[in-house]
Amino acid sequence: MVLKEAEELRLYYEEKNRDLIARIAAQPPKPGTEAAWEKLRAAKAKFKSKLEFFILKYDRVNVS
Repeated sequence: MVLKEAEELRLYYEEKNRDLIARIAAQPPKPGTEAAWEKLRAAKAKFKSKLEFFILKYDRVNVS
């Protein structure tokens, strides 16, 4: 019951805040923070690359 209510609340607020989150995400970085954002983008790309490698490796191990 608690988990169901929590999921319903999460979905409600996700829907309610969708437009606000999209507007915030579309804004350019604040002046002086461009380097930090670029570093974050690079770290995310590196993490995604490692994750994809792991997934491919794990899939090959389980298929055999």
